[in-house]
Amino acid sequence: MSELDLRKSKIFLQAKAGSGQAFDELFSQQAVPVRLFVRYRMGRKLRSIMESRDLVQEVYLHAFRSFGAFEGQSSQDLYRWLCGIAGHRMADERRRLGALKRGGDARFEPQPDSTRQSPVEGAGDPKPGPRTVAALQEEGARMEEAFARLPERDQEVIGLRQFEGLSARETAERMGIGENNVNVIYFRALGRWRTLLERMEKKRAGG
Repeated sequence: MSELDLRKSKIFLQAKAGSGQAFDELFSQQAVPVRLFVRYRMGRKLRSIMESRDLVQEVYLHAFRSFGAFEGQSSQDLYRWLCGIAGHRMADERRRLGALKRGGDARFEPQPDSTRQSPVEGAGDPKPGPRTVAALQEEGARMEEAFARLPERDQEVIGLRQFEGLSARETAERMGIGENNVNVIYFRALGRWRTLLERMEKKRAGG
């Protein structure tokens, strides 16, 4: 993920000023990484009642409404901020599932967001724009499908290193293995992921 200095980005400044088109372009650059973060963090229970794409759409709405409060300076700051929103939403849904543990319907229901900090006065509830939709439906869907086919250990090491942004040492502590082993497992997992993507592309192309 490139370390774009947002303060020098025309798109960022336009989004800050309230341009929905600019916000869509800015968010679309993070849509696939955020979708993969969500897929990694959801776990089986949440995946049984909701789609990662649906939750990312909620993140889009919340981020648009509260973008005036974002004070990050880099694309990595933006990614972490968006993942933070996603993490809070998933935590809300887990609490709801806990409350329904003894019975009831555990369907996913989009939650209303009372935060109204969008720079656009009276802004409605925007849906993801065309750039974000394209990213989620095309590259995002392919990346997630291939990721889901990886062994759980591969998913874990990629999730910790790439989506959570942990160092090799921190990942080793979380996984209970040596730091050198983390590096080996990580790069092999990335290789398997690339191979799956290539095979999927060939299959779609009829090769």
